[in-house]
Amino acid sequence: MTTIKEIAQRAGVGTTTVSRYLNQSPHISEQAKQKIEKAINELDYVPSASAKYLRKQETKQIGVVVSRITNPYFSSLFNKIERILNQFGYEASIMQTYDNPIAERKIIDKLKNQTFDALLMASIEDKDYIKSVLQENGNKIVLVNETINGCEKDSVSVDQYTPVVSGLEYLNKNYGSEIVYITGSNFFENKHGNQRNKAYREFLQKHQYELNQNMIFSNAHNIADGKEIAQKLLVNSSLPNAIFTNSDEVAIGVIAELKSKGIQVPEEVAVMGFDDQPLASYVQVPLTTIQQPINALANNACRLLLNKLQVSNSLMNENLQLSLIIRQSA
Repeated sequence: MTTIKEIAQRAGVGTTTVSRYLNQSPHISEQAKQKIEKAINELDYVPSASAKYLRKQETKQIGVVVSRITNPYFSSLFNKIERILNQFGYEASIMQTYDNPIAERKIIDKLKNQTFDALLMASIEDKDYIKSVLQENGNKIVLVNETINGCEKDSVSVDQYTPVVSGLEYLNKNYGSEIVYITGSNFFENKHGNQRNKAYREFLQKHQYELNQNMIFSNAHNIADGKEIAQKLLVNSSLPNAIFTNSDEVAIGVIAELKSKGIQVPEEVAVMGFDDQPLASYVQVPLTTIQQPINALANNACRLLLNKLQVSNSLMNENLQLSLIIRQSA
């Protein structure tokens, strides 16, 4: 591979002069430029892209932080983000925390060490820590469907509270008051899903329903979790009127287990999901669910990040409203 030293020797100039030329410095004579250009053409020199980015303190790498890529919501979100960023010359890398704040700090270290130009954080473990990082590196981080008080300008998020209330009211009106609530977070901690959990609490308060811990299931993420919860419910002699889940996968697992035991959905138990994943309309009982605007969320997050990085773009903000999609399960 041709080196700067070889170019300098062929052109009859110093290596410093060649470096200035490659960095587009104005402090170089026209005569020297012509000699260097001739030497570059003769030696077939190709500048190193990585070296160019290093000089500009850019890597063209964006980290996308999620809890688990196995969650179809995150995989769909990442797919759209990657496609958008590629259009602007950036590569996107998925970074998983597995709900571990230590893993989250290691990812932030990569940003501080300039492994990434910026981060899109679709999952947050330690809000206080991330808030302090935003105060120092706010031009390099965008929160995606996550919020931190005082950092609203760094976040692109959707209203998670109102659609949950709408879903619960729909179940209450059409199927009755005994509604099991399943969340991917710990219901009694103020972490992931806190706005959805708040919606459930206030729904109960509004209708003066008792908060029954036996009707609440935490840390459920996939089909297997849904099946396990359904098995626990089947142990009881009486099933609830309805089951509200914060994941289509969990809802599908619940339905599969209920159907395997001869329980009719929604005639005996109604089930509602969340996200409207592509498979939601194709399962054995097409799923009533709350649709997330994943494409719009990815678009708006990339727009904010590119603007922070001062990258010219024509992306426009899109509507982030969630909607209740009624199918057969409820």
